[in-house]
Amino acid sequence: MNSKYKLSFVSALGGGLLGGLIISVLMLFVILPKFTHQLLNTDTAQPGMDILAAYSCPRGETKNIYLRGIEDGFSQNEQEPSRIHERLMGFESMKHVAKHSRDYDEFGNDKTLVDYFEIPKNISKGQFLISLKALNQYSNNDSITFNNYLELDFDTAITHRYFMSMPINNLPQSPFWQQYGETLFSVSLDQLILSKNTITPKNINTILDYIQNGVTPQDISSILDVAVQDDTVVDFMAVTVCEKPLLHMGMTFTESTGYKNIARNISILSCDQDPTQRFCNPITGDTLCSTPLPLACFKPDTLTLPDILKESPGTARLWTGSHISYSTPVRGDQFKTIADANQACATQFGHDWRVASHHDGVPGSLYAQTTKRIPKQRLWIDIKDQPYGTCWARQ
Repeated sequence: MNSKYKLSFVSALGGGLLGGLIISVLMLFVILPKFTHQLLNTDTAQPGMDILAAYSCPRGETKNIYLRGIEDGFSQNEQEPSRIHERLMGFESMKHVAKHSRDYDEFGNDKTLVDYFEIPKNISKGQFLISLKALNQYSNNDSITFNNYLELDFDTAITHRYFMSMPINNLPQSPFWQQYGETLFSVSLDQLILSKNTITPKNINTILDYIQNGVTPQDISSILDVAVQDDTVVDFMAVTVCEKPLLHMGMTFTESTGYKNIARNISILSCDQDPTQRFCNPITGDTLCSTPLPLACFKPDTLTLPDILKESPGTARLWTGSHISYSTPVRGDQFKTIADANQACATQFGHDWRVASHHDGVPGSLYAQTTKRIPKQRLWIDIKDQPYGTCWARQ
């Protein structure tokens, strides 16, 4: 199996138990607008892997793929076992079901395949992908189910949380599922809408909501069980997610140590001009937001280009014609929004002052007039188009 994919094995649950679960949610997708799928090219050896590779995440987020089974066209040349998650093995019913579960690429009637994904909570979005096909005419009433079985009421097999299910026959007509060829289907996690019969907090309406919130606030990940029953064979399934940065960091510029011939009243702030300092990171930040640093406070103006900068056209283009001052050191995370950070500059220096931006000069560097220049000093900087580049939000 390709080592670039994150792998874990599977759990199993029986058709009898699932049958009771699914009854309460078969009406989920009864009223659906008409939708025509555009069947994409599936001529490649592994079209599913191509779909996973094509899924994109916003800049600053990490794309993770969790793969179960092997995309091999339902080949039985390799063993691809399913295993029940250990958290469920305390239930006698699960121990029994584990003896009669379906593995990947396993043919035969009246078996259920259940897999699980353990997904970090700090994701922004995700996609589920599966390759499956019917075994016989009895597959018409088969279904695919998403939930956390540990939250199931095993006494009734009906009262449960974080649960949704739909008939597999409905996948091609669903406005939420995309079909590729004959056997491949994908759906966005925010389109997996929980059953109305589930008992969940008001803010949890989809599988994505469940993953992001977990069962308890202390959870760092959420377990998603996926079941396919019971006359349908599964080649593989996968979840692709976009994970937010774990550390809250903000971007900084450094006051350059060089250019000794430049007047002391010219601030030289940059991301990477000083080779003695670490470079900035405008995408995910470069400094922990808990670090006390001055804000680079900026006052727009139309000051003329100093004579000393006229000698170098490359340097002259960095001149902003404005003013720079250092605020008193502050933690970046004490500001909820950029408006709060701007207000800190205005409070200390005057009404027209705000936090300097990555784009105030040439992106990554700016020269401005100053009354105080401290070489090697790092300062908090704003950037408008990178949501993970600052310690504060846009609004």
